[in-house]
Amino acid sequence: MAKVSAGNGMEIDLGGVRIGLDDHDGEGVDYVFVSHAHGDHLRKADKNLQAICSEETAMLAAARGVDLRIASVPGIELFPSGHILGSMALRVGRSVLYTGDVCDRSRGPIEGFNPPKAETIIIESTFGFAAFRFPKLDDVLGVARDCIDDCFRKGVPVVAMGYALGKAQQLEFLLDEFRPSYVHPLLTKYDEIYRLFGIRIRERVRADEALKTNLLEKKPWILFAPFQSGRSSFNSYVRKRYGARLMAFSGWACERGYKEAMGVDEAFPLSDHCDFDGLLRTVKRSRADKVFTTHGFSGEFAKHLRKIGYDARPLPGGQETLQRYLKES
Repeated sequence: MAKVSAGNGMEIDLGGVRIGLDDHDGEGVDYVFVSHAHGDHLRKADKNLQAICSEETAMLAAARGVDLRIASVPGIELFPSGHILGSMALRVGRSVLYTGDVCDRSRGPIEGFNPPKAETIIIESTFGFAAFRFPKLDDVLGVARDCIDDCFRKGVPVVAMGYALGKAQQLEFLLDEFRPSYVHPLLTKYDEIYRLFGIRIRERVRADEALKTNLLEKKPWILFAPFQSGRSSFNSYVRKRYGARLMAFSGWACERGYKEAMGVDEAFPLSDHCDFDGLLRTVKRSRADKVFTTHGFSGEFAKHLRKIGYDARPLPGGQETLQRYLKES
């Protein structure tokens, strides 16, 4: 019988084999599970400690300077979690399912999570508050495309921003029709790995090369870039020099005041996480009797689940407010 605990981070005890989950510090465990290669889930654990993860995650982690030794553990299954390339949920037998960061909506090249059955589910609850209900992907993209079209008609260049790993590649794929297009140098190492795994992301001229060869003088254009505040030195430069419009893509765009807080011109609610309804669907589809919530609005989500009949409680730790998100980004 698998046991769930939270000490130096979340861990599962599988008959004496201890597996640390994502943000575990590695102390006292036999393996660490790395659900995906975002920095807040990627720990530089003891190099002698083996990691349970996908091949894609190991390659993306290496691109970030973290060496993961992939392990296979009997009784452990991995399922694509729909977050980014290589992101996985972990199931121990049929008893415990740990989602890691999860999204049940398909978005371009990334298919949404289809949870397997489990008695207990540990689910991330970044947007586990009823106010976070995202529009349909086609509706978000329709508004964004109209906005970019309007900029192009006026000769105004656009900077489309998302997390350097995951969101940015999704934007490159979904907004591929806009030309000419350039890419920030920080994205290229991740773009290459996405292409290695069959995701068709166009090879683009890097922004630094376009700058040197005066290509950016020929407006309009779209530049795919990592998310930064509109007040960063890079964004301040492209605004002042080229009159570029800054467009951010994030689930936090549902929050009133997000656009102003980030200092961007437009913000679109496109997320690589489940929204509130998606979290409810995931719990329901897993057919779990017991639910542990973690990260984000874990307390609020557990409270809602109890109201509708689940045995649910939050595990400690994790980002839970827009202010924390802004500080961390």
